Formats: sequence, structure tokens, C-alpha cells
Amino acid sequence: METGTVSTAAVQTVKGNVLTLYTGEEAWALLSKESFLSDWDGLYDTCPWATFFQSRIFVTTWYKVYRTKYLPIIVAAEYGGKLTGLLTFAIVLSNTKKGRIVGAGQFEAEYQSWLTEPSESDNFIKAALLKVQQQFPRSPIHLRYVTSQASLQWTKEPYWAQRCVLEPYGRPLMYMSDPEVDKIFRKSEFRKKRNRLQKKGKVEFERITTKEGFEAIWDDMMVMYDFRQGAKFNLAQFQNEPLKSAFYLALFEQGQLHVTALKVNGQLLAATAIMSTRDWMHLQGINIHVPFNADYYSPGLVHFIMLGQMLASDGVAVLDLTPGGDFYKDRLATRHDEVNEVVISSSYYYRLKRKLRQRYFERLRKAGKWPMGTMLAMRKKAYLLKARTRQIIKQGLLKSMIGKVRNVINPTKDKMYVIDAGVLNNSIEKFPVNKDSLRDMLCYEVKGAHATRWEFLEDAMIRFEKGGSAYSFSEDGRLLGCAWVKVDAKTSEDTNSNTESTIILQNLYCHPLGWNRLQFFLETVVQAVMKDQHAKCIYAQTQDVNMGKSLEAIGFRLTDKAME
Repeated sequence: METGTVSTAAVQTVKGNVLTLYTGEEAWALLSKESFLSDWDGLYDTCPWATFFQSRIFVTTWYKVYRTKYLPIIVAAEYGGKLTGLLTFAIVLSNTKKGRIVGAGQFEAEYQSWLTEPSESDNFIKAALLKVQQQFPRSPIHLRYVTSQASLQWTKEPYWAQRCVLEPYGRPLMYMSDPEVDKIFRKSEFRKKRNRLQKKGKVEFERITTKEGFEAIWDDMMVMYDFRQGAKFNLAQFQNEPLKSAFYLALFEQGQLHVTALKVNGQLLAATAIMSTRDWMHLQGINIHVPFNADYYSPGLVHFIMLGQMLASDGVAVLDLTPGGDFYKDRLATRHDEVNEVVISSSYYYRLKRKLRQRYFERLRKAGKWPMGTMLAMRKKAYLLKARTRQIIKQGLLKSMIGKVRNVINPTKDKMYVIDAGVLNNSIEKFPVNKDSLRDMLCYEVKGAHATRWEFLEDAMIRFEKGGSAYSFSEDGRLLGCAWVKVDAKTSEDTNSNTESTIILQNLYCHPLGWNRLQFFLETVVQAVMKDQHAKCIYAQTQDVNMGKSLEAIGFRLTDKAME
């Protein structure tokens, strides 16, 4: 039988080595042994393809922080009482993907591999995987991004070829010794964006090395990260998983995070918290920038170039931009290599699904398309279809269809309202309103509006990047009200005079729990905008009848003025 043949061969090739699989309490007991941890450090230092994500510090920190989410699986090979091979896995305990085996670190580990001597690489990984398969025969195994330095020749052997699916990905790299790097650092676009920031105030780029310094910016970094992830991918990793923050804080406290920040007048505009392997720096971790007027200032680009300059002067050989297909990474890369995602399963249908996915990706690449971008667009369409279906079911099919027909026959149009300066009483009680609060945006709920959370955050990011501004108020982790301010500076036909800017409140949103305070919110927003813009009047645009009534209640009046 084929399986028996391979098993015998694997035992023969690791002759003299004792392979042991540890899981659960046995794994935790092993992780408490100083001799094992010391041998792990030695094996890591001598393994040519080892990355930081296979280091003792990274793996043990992740195991400890995520103890309630994953069960550790460790396969160790010993010869004469000395560690000669190590494979660290974890089995997912959550209900969504329960039983799936992943490399230690899962999504926090950019590269997942095994540690051993190069001459024993294929022999060890085959024997270790057989151990895991025997213990967990029904669980698929995922290794996320195995680098080209680690041999995958074993996957071509008949037994493994029938059970493995390799998915290749390009990896963009910035080699600091390449002449193209200096050209990147001297790009006119970078100088122009940096000069714009300098006109705003004092520009500071700094390495954060103290716990106090890191904690001072960490909350803002998490909010910026979740906001952008929510807008682009409908994710909220820190908001939904507090352990992620604990993991990064633990790494920083152990001196394992390289953190830099770009500030203007002391205000954080961009930052990274990334990890390194010897003289390589990996862009795996947290990479953020503020969205406010980002199209004009590009704080992310400025920070990234300044980070590259710092790394080059510090003797870093390579900045690993990491796989993913992001266009900005390809623009900055001076070389590319290939990494592979390795999926191992005894299920024919599971492997077939992955192979079909791989072939589809290959066709997209040949057509000049970004596979991950295409998959993201498909996922978004499915998400929106599901959300619209839920709305129809909640509203009732017949009522929903009648509403659609009415809107086709007589489309709902925006109504324009206007309020003049001086109408509101300046002595009204102050209402707690935030300006340009990403925290508030992240508290949006699909109540009081038709936009899904994904659509809301995506629209917010685009508006912020183009220079838009928003006022909001929230309570108990829930966004209750939001108003966007659009300022149109127009020049009259008379060349001797300029008309005043037209200021419009748009995309007015109110959660059902906020209606009793909506008028206070709108009054405060109008007063704040009047003060900021020195406006003589403010317009408000809405289709919502109840919102229109609230506007009229505080002094707005309906106008026939048309807005572009």
C-alpha cells in the first residue's frame, strides 16, 4: 500500500532521530523546559531559511496570548537528546474553521516553515507531517507562504503530490544595495509630498523604542488600522479580537517590534510596527496612515520612503514588502521572488476546490488582473447581495417591490435646505460632538440607513482622503449621528470679485436611538461650521422626510437652489 511504503521510507530517513508529537498539556509542558527552548534558539540560528516567525520568542508569545483560540501542536526530532528538527502548528478551536491546522502564528506569521539542517529538510518535514496526519487524519493543514529557501521537492513525490496543493505568490523585495533604491528615495513625488507636510508644521520621523512612547500612539494606530481594513476589506481585527493588541504589546515589550512614526506638530500621521529576521526587515505587522486629505499629502508614502532611508543607513540588507499584490509594493520593489502557500489534505474535494482556485488565479494573472483584488470584488458583491436580501426579507417582498417601482416612476430627489448665520442662539447648551473621529466611524450600525458597514466605511475613507470633514456623536460604542461637510469654493464670472464658499451638510445619518438628540447635534454642527468657515449661510441636503423636519425645527428653510 502506498501509504505504508512512504511511512517506512520516512522512518528510515530519520533513523537515529526520535520524532515526538506534542499537543495540549504535553505541548505546554515541553514549552516550559529551558533545555528545549535553548535548543530551539540554536536550531533557529543555524537554519538558513528560518524567519522570525519560526523563532522561539514569536511562536511562544503567540501560543500564550492565543491560548483560548488555538491548541498547540509541536513535532520535535531529537538525536542523542539534542533537538534536530522542529515543526510548530496549531489547531483552530473556533467554530467557523474548527479542526483546521495552521502554522503557528496563523495570520500574524507571514511565513510558516520548519526548522532543521538543510540535508535533512525533506526527510524531516515528510516524517513530521505524517505524524500530524496520523493524529489528526481529517484536518487540512495550511502553511502560509513557505519561502523559496526552504525545499519543497518532497511535494513532487507521488504520495505528497496527491495530497498537496501549492499556490505560488510573487514577493516584492527592496534590496538596499540595488541602484534603483536611491532613485526611489529621490523621487520628485516624495519631495513634493514632504514639502506639503512641512508647510503644515514641524515634521518629525522617529523610531519608537520606549514602552511609554509606543503606548502613546498604539491606540491611534489600532483605530487607523481597523478603519482602513474596514473600508477596504470589511474587517475590524483589533475591534473584534482584543488578543491581537495583547500580542503586539507583548512583542514590543520583548524588543521584537521595529516601530516608527511620522508626526506633524506632534500629531501622528503614519506609523509602522514591523518585524525583522537578521538583516531583513519584514513589512508584516501594522502599517497605517491617517486618511485625512491623504490624496494631497500622502503621509503613508512619505513615511515609507523615510523608513526605507532609515533602514538603509542602519545596515538593513532587504526590506521585504511581503506578498499580497498591492500595487504600491510593486512600485517600490527592486526585485521579486516567489513564495508558496502549501495546503495538505487527504480530502479529494478539498484539494479540488483549492486547485480550481489556483487555476482561476493563474488565468487572472495571465489576463493582467490582480487575483486578490478580483476575489475581493466577488466577496463584496456576495456580501452586498446578502445584505440587500436581508433588507428585503425584513421589509417584506411585496412592500419592497412597491417601493422600488415607485422610485423608478417617481425617483426620490434630494431636498435642499438653508440656514442663515444668526438664526441659531449662540448660547445653546453645548452638545458633545466630535470632528473627524475614526473611532466614531467604526461604531456605525446598519440602522437608520441603507448603507452596509462596508459601504459606510469605504465612503468615509474616500471622503476623508479627498479632504472631506465629518461631525459625529456616539454613545456606548454606537454611532448615533453623523454629518459630512462639503465646501465648494467657487469663483463668480466677475473676475474682480470672488463669491463665498458654498457649504453643504451631506449624508446626514441618525441612529434610531439618537433621534431624541438629533436637533441638539445639528445645532452644534451648524455653529461649529459657521465658526470654522466664517459662513453667512449653510445648506443641508437630504432625502429623508424626518431629517428634513429636524432641520426645519432648528431654523433651516426649504430652498429651490440646485446643487451640483
